[in-house]
Amino acid sequence: EARGDDQSYLVQVLPYLDREGICRGAIITLTEVTELIRLRRTADTALAEFTRVTNALDEAVWKRDLSMSRIEYASDRIRDLTGWSPADVIEHPELLDQCIDPDDIDRVRSARLERPDGWSVEYQFITRDGRKRSMIESAVVVRDTDEHFVVGTLADITDRIEIEQRAADLSLVFEAVYNSRAFGAAVLDAEARVVMANTAFCTLVGYDMASVVGVPMLAFHHPDERGHAPHYLNDEPPTDGMESNAYHLSNRDGNSLWVTIDLRPLARPVGLSTAMVIVQDVTELKTSNDLLARQASYDEAVTGLLNRNYFGEALSRELDRCRRDSKPLALVWLDLDRFKEVNDQHGHEAGDIVLKAVADRLIATVRSHDTVGRLGGDEFGIIVSGYERIVEVEHLLDRVLDVLQVPISVAHSAVVIGGSLGVARYPEDSTDADGLMRAADAAMYSVKVEGGLAYGHYSESMNAASEGRRVMREAMAAAITMHDFELFYQPITFTVGGDLWGAEALIRWHRDDRVVTAGEFIEFAEESGQIRQLGQVTFALLRRDLETLRNAGHGAVSISVNMSVRQLEDRTFTDQLKNWPAAGGLDGLVIEVVESVFLPGNWRAVDALHALVNQGAKISIDDYGSGFSNLVLMKELSPTFIKMDQTLIALGDDHERSRLVLKSAIEMSHALGATVVVEGVEDEAQRELASELGAEL
Repeated sequence: EARGDDQSYLVQVLPYLDREGICRGAIITLTEVTELIRLRRTADTALAEFTRVTNALDEAVWKRDLSMSRIEYASDRIRDLTGWSPADVIEHPELLDQCIDPDDIDRVRSARLERPDGWSVEYQFITRDGRKRSMIESAVVVRDTDEHFVVGTLADITDRIEIEQRAADLSLVFEAVYNSRAFGAAVLDAEARVVMANTAFCTLVGYDMASVVGVPMLAFHHPDERGHAPHYLNDEPPTDGMESNAYHLSNRDGNSLWVTIDLRPLARPVGLSTAMVIVQDVTELKTSNDLLARQASYDEAVTGLLNRNYFGEALSRELDRCRRDSKPLALVWLDLDRFKEVNDQHGHEAGDIVLKAVADRLIATVRSHDTVGRLGGDEFGIIVSGYERIVEVEHLLDRVLDVLQVPISVAHSAVVIGGSLGVARYPEDSTDADGLMRAADAAMYSVKVEGGLAYGHYSESMNAASEGRRVMREAMAAAITMHDFELFYQPITFTVGGDLWGAEALIRWHRDDRVVTAGEFIEFAEESGQIRQLGQVTFALLRRDLETLRNAGHGAVSISVNMSVRQLEDRTFTDQLKNWPAAGGLDGLVIEVVESVFLPGNWRAVDALHALVNQGAKISIDDYGSGFSNLVLMKELSPTFIKMDQTLIALGDDHERSRLVLKSAIEMSHALGATVVVEGVEDEAQRELASELGAEL
């Protein structure tokens, strides 16, 4: 082509040859093609514009022959939808139909055949990478005079179908919720007026559907001292919704009920509707919760008094009032005397009877504006305020001590208890509730140590003692956690020959770079209740050491270990001991107890000893001769060993008298069938004496 500004020519050059095949020249022909070039340019521009438009569409555009067996054109979008390029599908037109889900192919063919002018059909399509997508194929049949063909589009509608399905599911869920009879549901407008409501909502408020539409939710609210109107009822609904809370409503009959109201704004307004509210009747639950709240505040099960937590809150409130009015206050801490004996002799039901009787007597004795609470166990608290002189408080305490000593009928008998009372005063002893509680407790403890059945006022020296007990308690708790304890072993030998028979395990505490003996902390552990954890530590160490002894060939060695009455009365601890991890059970273990285990009231400890004996343990009476023996119970228990207190072997000035006492003790022990161990043998003369008098160990 040769083009000028106004004209275009087709230039043809035809060479001509002579007989020998040599080019001799050319024939040149010029044909004017100006109009043809213009038409072609117009067609190319139109095709390019058509291609740009089809490629910009979300749908793929294609052109096929009337038989659908040939693809003459496909837009670039076909690649994104199917994974195949336009060139691929034009070269292999069967690809698109082969990727239609087999379950849908017959339906697609029917749609194409039954609608000669065009069709629209949805089907599942398997893309080149194996993904299943939902497609819609739309086509129009074009019948020109010169050519018949089909123009169509292919669009991915997977997301649309999922949205429609989710909307349908949500509609079903909403319908199920809305039609529920378990709770009321109402749709509100922007001013919190009811647009529509379900049957359950109408039942709650006592009106029919026609009557509730257009009524503000505020009209159903019943404000009083116990309930308040939700803030959205007086304002616009909150954009983030409102969590369920208890509100007071009134129904048509004037009856009030407690309901929870849960408001959720709609994602967008639907007509007048802007929010949905769920209303549920919780009157019975609210009543139950109020009862539970009272039960959480009071010792309902036994005394009906305030429990410790709420007694502390009452004390704080009373202190605030006394500060405001510049008035004094006294806190009394009462611990019952001999209460454990009641539980031990008559059982816990009898103990509850005593606690209830004490509570009733305290309420009857204090003044109407005083507060009484149960602080736990057999401890009570009294808040005394509104007095002018401390002597008024002391008169009250005298009356309390008097009523505590009046016999209480329990299990066909009468028991008499007493009490130890500690008094702390505001503002002299402390200005806050916790400080007063600690001070009153310290004062009570001091009275208890002195024998009880009295009251005592707090002093700074008591504070020091209380602080010392607190420090000791915390230090021991930390030591138990950090395993700062170790067992030392004192050998037990035969008096004749001196061979090793066994050893006594002695607990030691590594505290502040020194070894602390049991005498410095065992009694405190008993008082603080930490003896239980300490016992578990002791037996854990003992199991470890016994394993070491067995591995060293000393499997037959017996080990003695001390147990207190409190440990024996701890059912959990003794049950753990029964599961001793050894083939022979407790065989080889000697439980040492002091004579006081046989005192009246310790029957649980004696029962535990019997159970341990049945497991293979042996019993040794420790420090014999220094306590108060119950020979009848000792005979019944049949201890395997009786250990003489070390004071019996320490011969004093009256040598012969001491000798006779030791001899009598050994003979009595033998009469009970026990092997005698003499404790505290420190030299050869003492060993010879023990042997001469018949002691075996």
